[in-house]
Amino acid sequence: MRQIQKGYVFISIFIFAFVFVSCQNLQASVKDDWLGRTIYFVLIDRFHNGSTINDKNVNPMSDSGFHGGDVAGIISKLDYLKDLGISALWVSPIFKNKPDEFFGNWAYHGYWTYDFFSSDDRFGNLDELKNFRKVLKKDDIKLLLDVPVNHLGYDAPFAEKFPAMFHQTPEIKDWNNLEQVETYKLFGLPDFASEKKIVQLFFQAVARFWITQLSPDGFRLDAVRHVPLDFWKNFVNFGKQFPDKDLFMLGELLDGDPKNISKTLKIGEFTSLFDYPLYYTLVSVIAQNGDCRQLALRFYQDFRYPDSELIASFIDNHDTDRFLTSSGENLKKLQIALGIILTARGIPTLCYGDETGMSGKAEKSFSNRSDMNFSGNSQIREFVKILVHARRKYEALREGNQATLFADDETFSFIRVTSDALAFVAVNRGEKTHHLEIQFPPELPDKILLKDIFSQKTVSVESRMLQISVPPESVCVYHTEQPSGKAFENYSKKIRRSKVDLNEFGTVKVRFELEKTNIASDSQIFVIGGLPHISDWNPDNLRNPLVLLKKGIFSAEVELPARAFVEYKFLEKKVDGNINWMQGENFFLATPDNGNIIKKHTWQ
Repeated sequence: MRQIQKGYVFISIFIFAFVFVSCQNLQASVKDDWLGRTIYFVLIDRFHNGSTINDKNVNPMSDSGFHGGDVAGIISKLDYLKDLGISALWVSPIFKNKPDEFFGNWAYHGYWTYDFFSSDDRFGNLDELKNFRKVLKKDDIKLLLDVPVNHLGYDAPFAEKFPAMFHQTPEIKDWNNLEQVETYKLFGLPDFASEKKIVQLFFQAVARFWITQLSPDGFRLDAVRHVPLDFWKNFVNFGKQFPDKDLFMLGELLDGDPKNISKTLKIGEFTSLFDYPLYYTLVSVIAQNGDCRQLALRFYQDFRYPDSELIASFIDNHDTDRFLTSSGENLKKLQIALGIILTARGIPTLCYGDETGMSGKAEKSFSNRSDMNFSGNSQIREFVKILVHARRKYEALREGNQATLFADDETFSFIRVTSDALAFVAVNRGEKTHHLEIQFPPELPDKILLKDIFSQKTVSVESRMLQISVPPESVCVYHTEQPSGKAFENYSKKIRRSKVDLNEFGTVKVRFELEKTNIASDSQIFVIGGLPHISDWNPDNLRNPLVLLKKGIFSAEVELPARAFVEYKFLEKKVDGNINWMQGENFFLATPDNGNIIKKHTWQ
């Protein structure tokens, strides 16, 4: 026991010795440097085997074993990545991991850490990692190191030596219980007591060590929801105290609600979080033939984020089914989803093999983590290559303010605008060609010439109307070729301001009429939906009660933002406070520039 106490004191002194203090925050310069970049995730063991010297217990035939991939393999494939246009790499954890198997499973993924201050020789020793970093810098490719701070690997000696740094709790059973999620064990892994100062200082020491050794451009931060936000705020701000590093702090919060993403971004002070809300919407709409108006709703909710341009979009990762698998092996749907994240706001993140049409399931066999297929679908790869390079080249695709122009069941279109440049994107997830007439906003010039990024054909927006035909299961991308002399500046600024003030484009009056019988005389009917104007889906903050016009007919007039996309429905609040929600799907509303709207519904 005395040895443990002495060791605890030693590690405390060691941690404090590593603490680095500065006060400069360079968030703006981080954003400027990352806009236009495309991140590429590499699961090191499954990408490419560049050196057989470090092959220990390698068994390529085993789904749960090491396959031999290493940083030497990434270096040998850099020409492939550069040709694709990749300008940032997120690599799986490089730290020393559990050396032997655990019930038939090996730590090939890198998330069973044994020692945060050593590299795992199976991925590459420290000298090889330093050379890797040097090569990336030469080619202006940024490096994100993956840091799993929530836990250590099974049977890690460090956890046995310093038990006070870990929770002595059972495994998580209730995933909706915040205490369990943050303090219980994730699949039985030793769980750091992240609320303790000693643990916070320990991980600051880890960050300091690797910043000193490799000078990464940032960290990908694993399992955000399993660690208290106070820890993240301290860790993130510690990283930002390295003024010559401009560290990009990218967190993984597996949550489909933009409100929760925004709250975590603000409190944790992350640079970015992964865009799980958009991911779930893309799977629902594109992979599973959902309503494209859900895409309009999703992007309209960008007003909730501190800065939607920094959100990291993706279509799959090593913890999800591959998008191609989710879409029933439909390569056209994969291409649509890739087209959306590579042209929309945010920082697109590709998972290795997305560009060659890799598929696989996340559960049991983990076939979503199979070896990289460099010779997969060449058509998808060329499509991705064109868009990745276009995003870096064209101002509007790189940093344009985004607004939806049109959406129906099978089609969706949006615009991205800067002062001088404009991009237009149209999606058709249906099986037939759609002939679209897209009305451009009145703030834009009467005539705009656009060039198709793929075919190089030119189309013209005449009297602010664009007529195009979008082939089945496809995405079309257009861009202005010449600077406009700031002809788009007013509209671009209005889009940006509308993310802060939803009424930037004005308001419209919407009269909701509902036919409902069998309602108690002392009950109230409310309209509720995804905007603060209609209670923001919060039944504890109800507004806009419908008044009785005549028997069975209720009505309320609400002022909503112009050019808004919103879901809504109705609920009945009884005198005892109980809530009775209207059953069935939510209703969709796209508000025009001006005028009055009447929406009539029947509650069966």
